Amino acid sequence: MATKVTNQLSSPTLHAKQFHKPEQDRDGFLIPVSPPKVFRPEGFVTAVEFYNQFSGELGYPFIHDEHFLLLLDTRTNAEYEESHITTARMYSDIYIDYNCLLEMGKLDAYTYVTLYDADGKGLQEENSQLMKTYSEIRERGHDVAIILGGFQEFAAKFPFLCNDKVIVSEPDRRRLVKNYPSMVFEDILFQGSGEHAIDEDVFKNLKITHVVNISTEVPNAFPNKAAYLNIQVSDEVRSNIMSKLSLAADFIASAIANGGRVLVHCVLGASRSSTIVIAYLIKYHGWTLKDAYDYLKECRPCVSPNRGFLAQLSKFEEELFGKKLSNVDSMWF
Repeated sequence: MATKVTNQLSSPTLHAKQFHKPEQDRDGFLIPVSPPKVFRPEGFVTAVEFYNQFSGELGYPFIHDEHFLLLLDTRTNAEYEESHITTARMYSDIYIDYNCLLEMGKLDAYTYVTLYDADGKGLQEENSQLMKTYSEIRERGHDVAIILGGFQEFAAKFPFLCNDKVIVSEPDRRRLVKNYPSMVFEDILFQGSGEHAIDEDVFKNLKITHVVNISTEVPNAFPNKAAYLNIQVSDEVRSNIMSKLSLAADFIASAIANGGRVLVHCVLGASRSSTIVIAYLIKYHGWTLKDAYDYLKECRPCVSPNRGFLAQLSKFEEELFGKKLSNVDSMWF
């Protein structure tokens, strides 16, 4: 299998031990630090990266669209029937099911095609079912990714996204597939929507202990289970969010330092919540506004602070670093 490196991107799977405590210059301004860079070989996706892809949403979960993701399990039938990643189908379906027939080019209809085996060891075996399926799909001209560590690693991290149900149709997906917030830092910082904020399973399965609720519309659903910081700001260009950025960043940093798990949410999980997470990344990681934005966009593609919030983040960056380091226009489109 080819392992050609196609690009370098900030890792969306950072751990707490990789956190950087920003240093200051002699004038008291932060010294900018670039996010850690990782090589991303073509055709691979980590369990956390796949979780974020699976959880992608903008007002509705993308996974509810039956053509968003074709997930193929290359293990045995018995292993699949016992438990598999939600919405996965057996690899053999590409030979027998009209809706995904490989020989008829039906895979063109899917945004993503992803494979996994039991434990990722099939990558080392040319004749493994994983590699046979991968090669066949690639030879037909389709892009395909493999989940590193296979079912074993994904199930260990996200057991709540594994079951024995066969879920294919859009009605079944809407009824049986639960959506979760994006993971910004592995196991400790999440960003999501108002629907996530009122879902008890989300809090239970992700072990949420702290919440930044930056909305005027969503109630604090679980005040007895989590500590809340409420910031009531409307998602409007003229709304003043600047005065709340440090407060929210401090709340997140304190929660993480004390072993907490933080959910930052607004209504759609796109503008207000993104602004708060970016402010935290700037203040407590020493990342520029552009670096923080790019990193968060990689974790959660629907990230989109409104133009007024971006302008205020630019001022926040200037206050912390002593000068503007990012071009806001490059982030607005």
